Formats: sequence, C-alpha cells, structure tokens
Amino acid sequence: MNEKSSLKLNNRGLSLVELLVALGVSLIVLTMLSALIFYVLKASGRTNANVLVQNESQTTTNLITDEIMDSTGLILEDSRPGDPDAMRAVLLGTLTVNTGVAVPTGSFIGDAIVYNPSWDPDDPAAQERKLYLITFPETAPLSVTGFSPLSAPSGASLRDRTEAGAAKKALELVKEKFGDTPGAGYLDRNARLVYLMGEHVTGFYLYAGRDVSGTYEPVNGNIFPDKNTKYVDPTDPLEADGVTPKTAERYYYTEPLTLSLEMDFAYEYGGASPAERHVKDAVTIRNRSDAIYYDNGSGMIKYYLQSKNR
Repeated sequence: MNEKSSLKLNNRGLSLVELLVALGVSLIVLTMLSALIFYVLKASGRTNANVLVQNESQTTTNLITDEIMDSTGLILEDSRPGDPDAMRAVLLGTLTVNTGVAVPTGSFIGDAIVYNPSWDPDDPAAQERKLYLITFPETAPLSVTGFSPLSAPSGASLRDRTEAGAAKKALELVKEKFGDTPGAGYLDRNARLVYLMGEHVTGFYLYAGRDVSGTYEPVNGNIFPDKNTKYVDPTDPLEADGVTPKTAERYYYTEPLTLSLEMDFAYEYGGASPAERHVKDAVTIRNRSDAIYYDNGSGMIKYYLQSKNR
C-alpha cells in the first residue's frame, strides 16, 4: 500500500520550466537542421545548374564546330565579344549565283545558325537568346533575289562582287524572315527543319583569328581578312562592268582558315547569381570549298581558300 502511494506521488510529469527548456532546445536543433537542409538544397541546386550549363555548353560547342568543319561553304559577318548583342546568323553550305543574266539570282543549300531571333534593342527583356539551326535542303533552298554587285573591293571581278552581294543578301533574308514578325516568305519554325542548339545562350561570337590579351591576331599564320590581303590573278580579267578589262584582285587565305568561336551561357536557378560559363574554341575549316564570304566590318568580300602559290 505504501509502495503504490509512493509511485503515484512521483508521477508528477514535467514542470513548466522543464517544458520551456525542452521546447527551446528543440527549437535550436530544428533551426540548425533547417539551415543545414537549406544549405544542402542550395548547394545541390547550384551544382545541378553548373552541370546543366557545362553539359549544354559542351554539346552546343560540339554541334557548331562539327557543322563548321563539315560545311561546304561559309557566309559570315564578323562578331566579337563586346559587340552589341544583336541577332546573328551564320550560313554553312553552298551558295549558287547565276551571274550570266541581266538580273542575277541565287540560291543557298545548307544550314543556318541563328542566335537571338527575337532581338529587340528597345526591349531587352523580350530577347529570346536561343541558338537555332535551320536546314535548307535541295528540295527547299533559300531563294536569294533582289541583290546587286557590291561596289567594293573595286579591284575585284564583277563576278566576285556579285556573289558577295548575294551572300550579304542571303544573310539578311535569314535574319529578317526568322524573326518573330511574320511577313513575305516568313520562315515559320514549324514549316522547316528547325533545331534548338542552345537554350541558355547569352552570347554568340564567331570571327577569324584569335583574341590574345585583348588584341586580335592571326591563327596559324592566317592573314586577316582585309582589303590589303589580295593577290593579283592575271587569269581573272574584270568582266564587262564599264571599264577596260584588266587583271582582277583576288583575296586569299594562304593558310587553312581558323575561326574563333566564343559563347556565353547563363542559367537562372533561384540562387543569388546565375550559373555561368564562357566557352572559347578554335575551328579550322576543312578545305572542301574554294572560297568563303566574310564581312569583317568593312563589307562582304569573297575570300579564296587556297594558296596563292598553287
């Protein structure tokens, strides 16, 4: 009887002070666990974002370099880091120009790489900043009309300047018709073979030569595309363009042409700053074409991809 009474008297539970202390300790432990979980989730998100950017940048770079190396021709406007981040396009394929008629016409068969198709200088937030690949097969080539021979370089043959005018027009057509505003001949992304090459691309640059400490220099002995980079070919007279026939100037790369490719990637994942990566690579064009069309800021020029000593 006395033993049972003693057990009842000792079964009194926790006091208010003890309960408050227990709650306080639990709160501290839960706070520490929450902070740990938050840190782990944040680190995991950052790691996943970095992996995503790294994988996308590597895949996109490989796709572009393969396209360039395997292309049968190139039409390019020079773009370098620091240039305004406008819409850009690179054409990789064969441009055929009919210059033997009063009104020349042309067609392009191959692929076009298009960056930032919704570029709007007045609305940066609306910029799409994606990289697409458009295919122009033999059954549906890009029709190039409404062009004329370029005035420069004046020493080049009429044929070369006419083809350069067609190349410039082809680039303009792709950029104009692949935008977000449908118009005549609008390149509907659902009507052609259009592939998404990169989804988180914030910068796309392609140029001849390489950047060495802020100074662009030739790669592998390449001569820069410039009006002074020329070779007088006595077998190529100027065609009937109102002047006495004379030797025409041909512009050459005397070494295999190497392009520098630079891209920026960024992925917003909810952290303090996006996961970013800058990619830089050199791409050598395989000599499957006799010439390319390149505008380094002074105008579109046809450059021959062969040694002047051949």
